Amino acid sequence: MTTFNINGQLRFRLTVSGERHLRDHLAREARLCNAASPFSRKIADDESMPKPLPDGRVQMTAWEVFHIFGPQCFIGADPMFERNELEVIQP
Repeated sequence: MTTFNINGQLRFRLTVSGERHLRDHLAREARLCNAASPFSRKIADDESMPKPLPDGRVQMTAWEVFHIFGPQCFIGADPMFERNELEVIQP
């Protein structure tokens, strides 16, 4: 049996739809954080946008990928990842 820890890292390339969804998700989270804590520093909409690797791929924890993109992964949806591929990074 093969196991996978959801704290592990995944690498992938986002499609245009995937990038748009990620930006919308992060902007929504920033607005929620800013509204919940009006006296703290304001968070910019794209502040937590992951920096792309030199080859253009993005690397994130698996649980974060599942949380952000899971609801968008269903039959008939725009693909979030190029070629629908996620690379599992071995520890």
